[in-house]
Amino acid sequence: MLGKRESFTKALITEIGQRANDFNKLGAAVNTIYFGGGTPSLLPPAALQSILHAISAQYNLGAAGGPAQNSDREVTLEVNPDDISEQYLQGLLQAGFNRMSMGIQSFHDDHLKWMNRRHSAAEAVKAFNLSRAAGFDNISIDLIFGFEGLSLQMWRENLSRAIELSPEHISAYQLSLEPGTKLYSSYKKGEYLQLKESLSYKQYS
Repeated sequence: MLGKRESFTKALITEIGQRANDFNKLGAAVNTIYFGGGTPSLLPPAALQSILHAISAQYNLGAAGGPAQNSDREVTLEVNPDDISEQYLQGLLQAGFNRMSMGIQSFHDDHLKWMNRRHSAAEAVKAFNLSRAAGFDNISIDLIFGFEGLSLQMWRENLSRAIELSPEHISAYQLSLEPGTKLYSSYKKGEYLQLKESLSYKQYS
């Protein structure tokens, strides 16, 4: 019996094939491939490579060669810092990925713990440096602002540490309350208070 990851990979490859004709009949070519939303770095490089091969085989990629052969095509994987190892990074490069989007979120350990993140600030920095050393020259990092307990000074510190790493891109997201989540439940019970709009605006600015 296939495990959940193997079953998901098989189902995704099937769906890639089912949707290919709808895309290809538009006459468009694939210029970027992005694995994101959720935690795709939970999949091993071999599974990710099989997905890329399915895309290469069934979609119009424009220039000759699949993702692994065409360095001009941007192929991105969202990763959690705690999933990173030298072996995993080499597997990603061999699979054809040339861009990474890393969910660092914060450089304050207490905030990472509150967000139920598995990594520490130090581990996030290590993961970034390992990715650079492995050969990734296009890295984006994610940060979150606008939540209770994040002062303006803490946010400035997060931004400063992010800039010190010199990523190619920084995505900064304001925390939102989504119905059905644990945080939303805490908010309804009065256990979590939203950050004042004025302070959230200052952090955004």
